[in-house]
Amino acid sequence: MSAPLLKDDVAASLLPRDAPSELIPVRVSGDGNCLFHAVKVALAATGKCLEVPTVLHGRAVWVDIPCVTLRKDSLQAHETGVCHKEAVTDETRLCTGQNTKDELTSITRRSMIGRFKCLYWLCKEEIAHTTKFTSLLDLGKSLGAAYLSAIEIGDNAKYTSRRFIQEALQDMALTIKRPIYAQVTASPYFALIVDESTDVSVTKELIVYAKYLNSRCLPATSFLGIISLNNGQANTIYTALRRNFEEGENFNFQVSHHCVAHRLALAVGQAANSIPFLNEFKSVVAQLFRFYDQSAVRMAGLKEIENILGDDNIKLTEAKDVRWLSYDAAVRALRRTYSSVIRSLETEAHDRKDAQALGLLTFCRKFEFVASLLLLSDIPPLANLSRAFQRKSLPFSDTRILVDGTKAAITALMQRKGTYLSQLDIKIKQLEDVGVQQPSERQKINFATKIEDPYLQSVVNNLDDRFPNTTLIAAFEIFSGTSLLQECKSPGYGEEEVELLARQFNPAVVNADDLLSEWRIWKASVQTDGTDLDEKNARQVAQMFAKSEALKVLYPDLYSLACVALVLPMSTVDCERGFSAVGRIKTKLRNRLSEYSPNHLMFISVEGTSFKEFGFADWARSKNRRLN
Repeated sequence: MSAPLLKDDVAASLLPRDAPSELIPVRVSGDGNCLFHAVKVALAATGKCLEVPTVLHGRAVWVDIPCVTLRKDSLQAHETGVCHKEAVTDETRLCTGQNTKDELTSITRRSMIGRFKCLYWLCKEEIAHTTKFTSLLDLGKSLGAAYLSAIEIGDNAKYTSRRFIQEALQDMALTIKRPIYAQVTASPYFALIVDESTDVSVTKELIVYAKYLNSRCLPATSFLGIISLNNGQANTIYTALRRNFEEGENFNFQVSHHCVAHRLALAVGQAANSIPFLNEFKSVVAQLFRFYDQSAVRMAGLKEIENILGDDNIKLTEAKDVRWLSYDAAVRALRRTYSSVIRSLETEAHDRKDAQALGLLTFCRKFEFVASLLLLSDIPPLANLSRAFQRKSLPFSDTRILVDGTKAAITALMQRKGTYLSQLDIKIKQLEDVGVQQPSERQKINFATKIEDPYLQSVVNNLDDRFPNTTLIAAFEIFSGTSLLQECKSPGYGEEEVELLARQFNPAVVNADDLLSEWRIWKASVQTDGTDLDEKNARQVAQMFAKSEALKVLYPDLYSLACVALVLPMSTVDCERGFSAVGRIKTKLRNRLSEYSPNHLMFISVEGTSFKEFGFADWARSKNRRLN
């Protein structure tokens, strides 16, 4: 920026003796201040001509300090130099008042964009934006970003009010939201992935994601919004989806698919409902977690006992019905710290006279409790199945294969006890020191007939009930390149699956007669030349269809099916991750966020780019403010 050149020793030495006692203030612009031009202008104001004096030693002629002797050719060379010309130009602009308004607008715009960046960073990092925005600006100013203050005009235009923050938040979220909605609308087909939950303010919410084909014909999943619900009934959810996303278009739901991971959790969680003892077991495991989680003193005592006994220093885990993995983790943690937990409960019950600890201790010492703990430790196939179902790119045919494999593994446990339960007698003997008594033969028989076998059989039955309609999803496996190359010579290969898909998607997506005809023609072409399909799975072949304009023209119905296959979601994993983000944003201290703020914050947190890549300059022009 410019700064006035006031009288000093160097400037005074360059003035004639009869010059005014005070040098007229002159602005010197840029880093290369031109002292020669400044003095020349000052002298012109006095009507004097510049004489070449012989004064003070120096190095840079007329820039830093003048030399003892000054040569006229050096002055002439300097006067034609860049530094001198820039000073003359800047001086002319300042004298005429040119570009002053533009410079002021530029600095205020920079200040506004700096504020946008601060607010965006807070939202992206999921930090309380309304309460921390002003303090972050103050930090920036203290670190040298003085331009942040340039936009502040008095006390009524500081751009830190709640209203400004909410307007900026909404506009930034819309900047992210519009391209997403445009891509979803442009996609030939899309899927809505929904899940409902209750947030920290005890409000039932529906979180919605969309899976669609982006501009590069690649499947993409994006956050669409959070909808408040009165209840979690199916009709309420269906009505809310149409009200919020139809936007005047009567889109047609073609197929609904229940999340495979949710179905698994329900199948396993409900398997114990008909077994009274396992219901008590689940309740006690949950009580144990809360018993230690809600008391730092108890937790410290448990850790001390773990160190003394040499047990693994593992914290007990909370078990929830919504995910079987939580039960698997809770059972594994309790099994590995069982002795320490019993000793800790003894201390709490006898030394501190804690009635709850005494009740938990009595139940946990039962033979049936230890046996159930080992039984549940023997069914890792359920945990492995849950992990497989939570993959983003689960192959269509794998659902049925994985479920059948898990059922076979559990059925085998009914014939032959698993690794942990087969060592039950040894484990009971080891636990005699902590008060677990040896069971009678009748107790063992009762456990096997009333708990173990009924539970395993109930899991198998529930898996059958929860996964009856995987045939439609598996039918998309006809696109598998490997299977097609192996079976294309078979006359009827794939036709049963094609007819099933045609019945489901006719007439909104495909024409049933044309689809079967296209399938036969394409299968014949693959038989002739299908080397490009070798070792490609169904999704990869469907991707090839979606990207190829030639295949779209030749096989329009197969192209439509391929697009449907690419956007068909297998689970609500993205929704679960979305709920995790909501939990980080809407905490107990921020439970009064309005209905719209969590939506805006979610778009920025989940879908927004980094603050270095966000188009703040474009956004700053989206609304006229005082700086404009």
